Amino acid sequence: MHFFTIVFTAAICVTGAIAAPTPNNGLDVVHVGQLEARSSDENAKKEMEKQRQKELQKERQKQRNEEYNQFLRDDREMWDQSKEFLDNLKKPALDEEKRRGFRS
Repeated sequence: MHFFTIVFTAAICVTGAIAAPTPNNGLDVVHVGQLEARSSDENAKKEMEKQRQKELQKERQKQRNEEYNQFLRDDREMWDQSKEFLDNLKKPALDEEKRRGFRS
């Protein structure tokens, strides 16, 4: 009976020692908490960086669109000037044809 009591008591002590919080276990819990906090901070930084990249991409796209629109406006202006120039070249010839037509 004494042998059983000694073994049983030893088993309870071993179980208690394993389950009991020790300074090392406490440090592990704190360490895990720090890792989780660091991971959370890193995730927040990554999300902020993604958001910043999206904003930069939108800004670049807006700038490219504005440059393209300016190009189109300039191109249209050149086209209008060219058309006006050609019309002015044709105008004396048309006037001459009209005068000849009226004389005939």
